[in-house]
Amino acid sequence: MGKMGSSKIRGDTFPTKTKLGNVRNNENHEYRKGSIVNLKLENFLTYGSVELSPGPHLNLIIGKTIVIGRANQVVDYIKHGCSKASITIELFNPDGRNWVITREITENNSTWKINDASVSLKDVENLVTELNIQVGNLCQFLPQDRVADFVRMNKQEMLENTEKAVGPPVMFEYHSQLKELENKLNS
Repeated sequence: MGKMGSSKIRGDTFPTKTKLGNVRNNENHEYRKGSIVNLKLENFLTYGSVELSPGPHLNLIIGKTIVIGRANQVVDYIKHGCSKASITIELFNPDGRNWVITREITENNSTWKINDASVSLKDVENLVTELNIQVGNLCQFLPQDRVADFVRMNKQEMLENTEKAVGPPVMFEYHSQLKELENKLNS
């Protein structure tokens, strides 16, 4: 299977706990809370079945059509000739069972699950917010089609987006408060 921590792409199913060992048993402290442990795509774009297992220092995801700019509707991600597609992502949880989020897409709707329990999109968004995953922040997630937007950010925007991406949630809040106080002091 290769050395732990390197990216691996396989066309089979999720590895068993014995194959991933310390990642699945939450013993690998190189992974941060919310890091992607596995990503599995079924009938997605050109893939019949593909699985990605990024290492602890690489996290990637493709998911929101507006963010990546590849299709107008989520149904466009279903592989040609198939009736449905699914995306399953496993996120590292140092405090217990990893979170496994699944989205199944059909021509008529999308359904969501967290750890095999049916949930709403709002439930998934709440978990993503809690884990500080920001797909709209170009410092945290940079789709190929948005590289030009990243380059056009000024120094202030770059700093603020970096604070949001890598710092604790209060870092940007404190910075905003400092800017407000400086404006009041100057006036």
